[in-house]
Amino acid sequence: MATDKGMPRPVCYSTSLGYVFIHIPKCAGTSIHHALGILHDRLALPINEKKYHKHSKASDVRRVLGPIWDKSFKFSIVRNPWDLMVSSYHWWLTHAGQYSSLATQTAQIKEMGSFAKFMQSEFGSKMINEQYGGELLDWISEDGKIVVDLVGRFETLNRDWIRISEALGVDHISLSRANASTRDDYRSFYDETSKRLVAERFRRTIKFWLRILKLWRE
Repeated sequence: MATDKGMPRPVCYSTSLGYVFIHIPKCAGTSIHHALGILHDRLALPINEKKYHKHSKASDVRRVLGPIWDKSFKFSIVRNPWDLMVSSYHWWLTHAGQYSSLATQTAQIKEMGSFAKFMQSEFGSKMINEQYGGELLDWISEDGKIVVDLVGRFETLNRDWIRISEALGVDHISLSRANASTRDDYRSFYDETSKRLVAERFRRTIKFWLRILKLWRE
């Protein structure tokens, strides 16, 4: 497992503020952890003991936290899967090399030479960064049911972060642009095959994501 270097300390849950944050990889989690850490510092609140990995799925977190889960406001952020997979590919090319534990996988991906080949590999079909998981919804659902209270979108992050802050009853803190990268528009990476592979892998997530868009247009 890669160990983050120079990243904000994960603040995955808080009994003081009454929340649990489910951090799906490549969905603005580092920025949110940073803001949550600032909130705890400003309010002089203790940060709870780390009990699970920051990218743990909701079903596992619920079992670990027990009654804390039941009493907390649960939230997460999802992202356009086509954009997400390009972001994951770019992470392997530009950031994964700092982790010695990922040296072999990083070399494999660089040798592929293209996003199309990346998507046809296990890295594109079963993983987001170094984390295994088929669907984004796998992180926030159990037995086919969404188990968090609020699902925000990466594409409307600032608006949704305000909603989260209001739910927690705290002053809004602007989110930093942590782990941001400069690259071409995600659509330029795709051919018809790679577009189809993402659509097949994230079928349930895409259906859910489009439903959110419809609801927010009404």
